[in-house]
Amino acid sequence: MNDHFAWLKRLVDRQNEKKYLSNCKKYERLKSMSEQELMFEYINVKVNYRHQKNIWILSIVLSVLLILQICKSCTDFINQVRTVASYQENPEVLLKIGFSIAGILAIAVIILIIILLFSYTKWLKESYKRVLFAALILECRRKQTWYFHVDIKR
Repeated sequence: MNDHFAWLKRLVDRQNEKKYLSNCKKYERLKSMSEQELMFEYINVKVNYRHQKNIWILSIVLSVLLILQICKSCTDFINQVRTVASYQENPEVLLKIGFSIAGILAIAVIILIIILLFSYTKWLKESYKRVLFAALILECRRKQTWYFHVDIKR
């Protein structure tokens, strides 16, 4: 069973290695900056993170409002379909089509909103990582101790 997923493990290991090397390069770049450059970088990444976080919160609120509006529009559409279907001899077919259209559109929009929120969350996580790197370097310089040494040659 493990042989079937060996390719997946290798893929994950390669991605983790790339992330590690990328983080090491970021760490070394920040470590080589002067005190003023580092302070400026820290302020910039902190402000960008807070701004992105506020946008993320706003996007969640707007997403909830959009989902509620979609639900309202779907119920209005279904009520109109029921009204039109009441004048037909065979209303079941029209009702099935109406429910299908409303359901498919609502589910598609909800899935799209969820995908967008998750991708923005990943972006926010990367931004927070940059804040933590800059804060770590500043703290290490102030204490004149380095918590770890990064070896990029891995």
